[in-house]
Amino acid sequence: ALMELGATVCLPRSPRCGECPLAEHCEARRYGKQEELPSKLVKPSSIRIEKTLLVIHRGRRILLVPSSRVKGFWDLPERFDGVRLGRVLGDFYHTITYRCYHFTVRKATAKKMARGSIWWDPAQTRIIPLSTTTKKVLSVLANQVS
Repeated sequence: ALMELGATVCLPRSPRCGECPLAEHCEARRYGKQEELPSKLVKPSSIRIEKTLLVIHRGRRILLVPSSRVKGFWDLPERFDGVRLGRVLGDFYHTITYRCYHFTVRKATAKKMARGSIWWDPAQTRIIPLSTTTKKVLSVLANQVS
């Protein structure tokens, strides 16, 4: 019933206070603010974030790390000590709310593993939780091999 009041009587910018059964209890009406509600949401400015994702293979297996963006998911690693960067494989954009990520994907080699990382077989990557960005990269890589 309260939702119906909001949809039919307490309309944004043109409320029908004379028809409202709750008008005598309304704080907005008491202070003459009913025409100002609801207030417009201020959208945050978009932020562009540059990231590099590394594709590191050992045989057929690929190195993945716990995601820093999505808890419980796996991601391609970013730069870490002991990594030697190779050629750029590509880049893409990925937007989440007001954050616009620009990912550069690079082939790399590593003498040691990133903290928390695991070597995964390509078949396993189909059944573990992967971040959307990692899924995008692995999909493109799989299509290049085919």
